[in-house]
Amino acid sequence: MWKIGHRGAAGHAPENTLASFRKALALGVDGVELDVHVCGSGDAVVIHDATLDRTTNAKGPIARLSRQELNAVDAGQGERVPTLEDVLEHLAGRVTAYIELKEDAALRPVADLVARFAEKEGWGYEKLVVFSFDHPQLMRLRKTNGRILTGASLVGIPVDYAACAKRAGAWSINPCIDHLDAAFVEDAHARGLKVLTWTANQPAQIAKARAFGADGIISDYPDRL
Repeated sequence: MWKIGHRGAAGHAPENTLASFRKALALGVDGVELDVHVCGSGDAVVIHDATLDRTTNAKGPIARLSRQELNAVDAGQGERVPTLEDVLEHLAGRVTAYIELKEDAALRPVADLVARFAEKEGWGYEKLVVFSFDHPQLMRLRKTNGRILTGASLVGIPVDYAACAKRAGAWSINPCIDHLDAAFVEDAHARGLKVLTWTANQPAQIAKARAFGADGIISDYPDRL
């Protein structure tokens, strides 16, 4: 079972910052999940929300600020909002990066960076997986580069979830821990899909994911895994 740090190790350090990813590495994760938007200068930046309000000392849409302007923003404990390039360079292929697309504008810059780090930086595509709740977005991504592995994320569990995932060419299906059960995992595995569940922080949730045979658990506290 893969131990995957949610937004780095969000239970221990400011989410989606280099400090959070450093903490996740120190805790021995197999991978980290992170979120990507595009800022005003067109760079892919690692932050969950479309605005700065919740996680930084600034306010307003990320799309209004350039990469240079974002460097002046405090994302918690003096950390800045990193670019996706910053994060991947820091991870240096030591663990798998699970990159969640938060908007259509992020598709092309993410695809370009994944190809660069997979091919030119020597990571290989197996260490760079792109997630999205927007499954047609995954299909568009794979049309740009069919070698990119993708994960179809879910909030609820639609009846035809597996068919949706397969149509999107997904490598994994990513359900919320609240909707995970043994039948879901068994069916997904029968269809050749990995199951990565989020966000399991409590002992009972972690035990449930283990018992049902999930391939990976995404947690704010990867040390609990």
